[in-house]
Amino acid sequence: MAINVFTNIENILLECSESEKKIALFILNNPRKVLELPVKEVAAMIGTSTASISRFTRKLGIRNYKELKQYLIVEIVKQEKEVDKFSIEDKLSWDNSYEDMRKQMLASINAVCKGTLEINSVENLMKVVKDINNANIIYFFALGSSVLPARDLQHKLMRLGKRCIFLEDNNYGIQNLIQADERDMLIIVSFDGSQNRVIGTAKKAKNKNIKLLSITKFASNRLKGLSDHSICVPNIAVDDASLSSLFRRYGQLTAVDLIYIGLAKLIYPDPNEEIEKYNKTVEKIDIF
Repeated sequence: MAINVFTNIENILLECSESEKKIALFILNNPRKVLELPVKEVAAMIGTSTASISRFTRKLGIRNYKELKQYLIVEIVKQEKEVDKFSIEDKLSWDNSYEDMRKQMLASINAVCKGTLEINSVENLMKVVKDINNANIIYFFALGSSVLPARDLQHKLMRLGKRCIFLEDNNYGIQNLIQADERDMLIIVSFDGSQNRVIGTAKKAKNKNIKLLSITKFASNRLKGLSDHSICVPNIAVDDASLSSLFRRYGQLTAVDLIYIGLAKLIYPDPNEEIEKYNKTVEKIDIF
């Protein structure tokens, strides 16, 4: 899957340094100049160095300036075809009428789900599902609003025959890792990826050589740095006071479904048949 330059920049912009923000904003506001000019001239216009631009492109997941131009061409063509380009923060506001907010909700959910698809490559997702498939037991850890997508992923993986453990009591959840070993996997769902309890749990897993998958925001955070794999969701809100923070869970739930679909297709020639077997087994248990 090709990198969406504009989406990636918007997702790291909140946490960029001042010099990085200058580069980011120049690319967003002057994509054609980036296409037309060599890196030295762009650096001079921004008031930075070519090395700084190179570091910034790598932060976007792009190897070099030449590759940046290739991705920009694709995005400029797409932009020209779009009738309504917007950002969630610009569109969703308490100042708008209730009727407008209803319409904006749908547009915002669509933008978050689309963004989740754009910032996660198929290659990365397939590495994730292969490691999940190879895991003996899958442990989960989540706090607050992230419990919902974590629980959803647990249920979906159980339908596919995976052994899963998720205790919503955080203390018991952490203690559970005492039983885990390198054959197992820990999945941590945390948008912010910086809470002490989240980082402490991640470090416990790493000390025991347990593979760690995080479902977290796109921007750099401590959890992502500790993870073997990360599936990212759009970094759409500065804090919980922002109205757009309501839509984080849609990104997380989209990530969950990407894992579920990928794993189902990996392990079963006919996922529908296997899921039906699971449902019938559950129905028999309900009878008793």
